Amino acid sequence: MITAYRAAGYHHPLRTEASRYDGRFHRAAAVGSHEPPTQYLSLHPLGPIAEWLRWNKPPREALQVLATATWSLRVPDIGFLQITFENAHEYGISASELVADDYTACQALADELREGRCPGVIVPSAALPGANNLVVFDVRVPVGYLIEPIDPELDIPVGLTAHPSGASDQIYDLVRHRGTVHAAAEAFDAGHEFVLDERATWPQ
Repeated sequence: MITAYRAAGYHHPLRTEASRYDGRFHRAAAVGSHEPPTQYLSLHPLGPIAEWLRWNKPPREALQVLATATWSLRVPDIGFLQITFENAHEYGISASELVADDYTACQALADELREGRCPGVIVPSAALPGANNLVVFDVRVPVGYLIEPIDPELDIPVGLTAHPSGASDQIYDLVRHRGTVHAAAEAFDAGHEFVLDERATWPQ
């Protein structure tokens, strides 16, 4: 099992329909489209809030109470492909393109992976340098957190962790916002190791 996390403002954390907005590993679906959805999950507990902050950037004090639910998911490992800064070139994409604000290269890669029936990918987080995300292609069904999936390719155990949720305002200093440098990608290009240190977000 892969432990993952998600923030979602609806009644469960998995999409049942394709998004009508572009995402890193999917293109916007037309109204009435029957295209499968793409599930974006974080592999670090701070990831969901970082992703939300990357797009919304509210005042720091707004982080005390967020009008969103946070979830933990136990995702059956059904052979997800891991693409890192180090091996990105093997898939025809550069390290910087994996986390770029322009989704073109990632979307093209996702098209190829779907054609090859890849179930999804583990990739660097664009919002939280040093962390990874799990991108799951296609529909998934939420079941109780302690239930063992009957169909590992369909069922994902989920559990609500907070609603509404809150977060330390110190996460502001860890988030990579749109239009800014991705610290982990920059370190990779420079031949340095980047380590995410989230201890500043712990209760003081």
